[in-house]
Amino acid sequence: MPTNNSSLYFYPVTITEIKDVVNTIQNKPSTGIEEVPISLIKECLEEFAMCFLLLINTSMELGQFPSRLKTAVFKIREAKDIKNYRPISLLSIFSKVIEKIVANRIIAFLQKFCLISDFQHEDNYSTETAVVELVQSVNESLDRNKHVFGIFFDLTSAFDTIDISFLEIKLEKLGIREKVLEWIISWMENRQMRVKINEVISEEKTISVGTPQGSVLGPLIFILYVNELENFVSYGKAIMYADDRSIIVEGKSIQELEHR
Repeated sequence: MPTNNSSLYFYPVTITEIKDVVNTIQNKPSTGIEEVPISLIKECLEEFAMCFLLLINTSMELGQFPSRLKTAVFKIREAKDIKNYRPISLLSIFSKVIEKIVANRIIAFLQKFCLISDFQHEDNYSTETAVVELVQSVNESLDRNKHVFGIFFDLTSAFDTIDISFLEIKLEKLGIREKVLEWIISWMENRQMRVKINEVISEEKTISVGTPQGSVLGPLIFILYVNELENFVSYGKAIMYADDRSIIVEGKSIQELEHR
């Protein structure tokens, strides 16, 4: 993918935009570190809106994500299941609002310059949509009397593998530079993780790679991190949605497919 010469710039958020974003967040009883449920914020939105306005505009202007909003609460799950010890956590509601606003700006920019793959960002796209596309592609190949070979990828702990230095290069290539890039890196860096066993809490450890589990912006950042993968598919068709990946290849014979 060639480098995009245009750059994304933050523009000030408005009260109307803040209200619209807050009202899109689902009402859930769980809370982040501030222990303020989204339902309460919605009920008192007139009072909260100006606080959001000052916080978000200052954050974007400085290119810095508030460090106090990086603290997460471990999501309570079955303690005996080892799979539940991944860092899936409950993040600040205030963090989710800021992330959603930033994500909306990034997506609008990428759509304008056609810089993001299909199935990756549209509101009506989902894993199910990608599956429909896959089935349709297979049926079309079979209708042409072709043999079909499929490769399906399971990216284990996908969001935990993002390297910040590589991400910077990819984002700059897309046109995400200067304050916007500084803000994203600030959002990712210096996040702390702690473990609690019974009533004993460990010392904090810095997380050096990956995006926060449960975050609003994390899935979009991962999509941008792997957005160029389909360009390396020499044969066949790549179908992607978030961390679900598949490649469909057709050929006249099994031998031809094996050769490819």
